[in-house]
Amino acid sequence: MIRLALSDLRLLALGALAACAATTPPPEEPATSDPPRTAVALRLEEAPDELNGGVEMPMSRATLVLIHDAGRTERHGVGTFPGVCTPRPPERGELARVECWWAGAGDHVVVRRGAEHVVVMVIPQDEMSGPGNAEVRARVPLDAEVEVDPVGP
Repeated sequence: MIRLALSDLRLLALGALAACAATTPPPEEPATSDPPRTAVALRLEEAPDELNGGVEMPMSRATLVLIHDAGRTERHGVGTFPGVCTPRPPERGELARVECWWAGAGDHVVVRRGAEHVVVMVIPQDEMSGPGNAEVRARVPLDAEVEVDPVGP
């Protein structure tokens, strides 16, 4: 017969308990995902002749376009402007800028990002008097966590 010392029995019992003890899995790290993204652009096109009021002058139409991650596209009319609209490099804090100009006057169409929206403003411009007061033409809700990618120059 095998004789085990009391200290040996204790070690065997502790070993058996340790082997049967439930182990907790390591905590799972939260999955990190990229934030949703939206591309923002101003689409420019020639406006129909009937919008120029019978005056021989080019007219341009501007539309705010948002293309979301899921492939959904939103279009928001900004306005029809006298003259030819030309993309310009955005200034500080802007996503996009367009200049519409004809015969010494025109408009700057500017897109900016707000806390929870994208806003389009039109700023009238005149050679003689300079810029006028900005007018908000569109305010499109956009969640704060959405990353915005400007498309343009």
